[in-house]
Amino acid sequence: MYQGKSIRLRPFERSDQKKYRDWVNNSEIASLVDRVLPVSDHEHEKWYSSIIENRNCVFFAIESIKPVKHIGAIWLWNIDSRHRKAELRVLIGESSAVNKGLGTEAIAMISSFAFNKLNLHRLYAYVLLKNARAIRAFEKAGFVKEGELREDRFIDGVYEDVAFMALI
Repeated sequence: MYQGKSIRLRPFERSDQKKYRDWVNNSEIASLVDRVLPVSDHEHEKWYSSIIENRNCVFFAIESIKPVKHIGAIWLWNIDSRHRKAELRVLIGESSAVNKGLGTEAIAMISSFAFNKLNLHRLYAYVLLKNARAIRAFEKAGFVKEGELREDRFIDGVYEDVAFMALI
């Protein structure tokens, strides 16, 4: 477990699955994080099993400290120990936790973990350009936009542009 000022990162547990599935099945959230709706119980269980078994992934639940509440998830994905880099993904699912700097704090905490514990050199993230709140959170945590991928994602019948962001 890793504790910050307002949040802690703890291992994602099987009991966290239902809340996480509810978040990714929320159409407003899904439209900002590139998810296809709906995610069935079976699909979610299959995804969870693949995460647990994946040695190139570190997955944490994000909990607020006061009050203690599971508010989201953050993970390092595609960890490449040879090139010392990984993709970072984050989801703040609780609407009461949005716009409070908690996403930025979680990004900063997992970045510190990645650089200091995993000895990584580079973190990167793909963020939908229309998700200005997420772009701001990454920038506040030190990430820079290295480029834009035009019409990179096809979501709800529309091609969406993606920001490619990184932290070294």
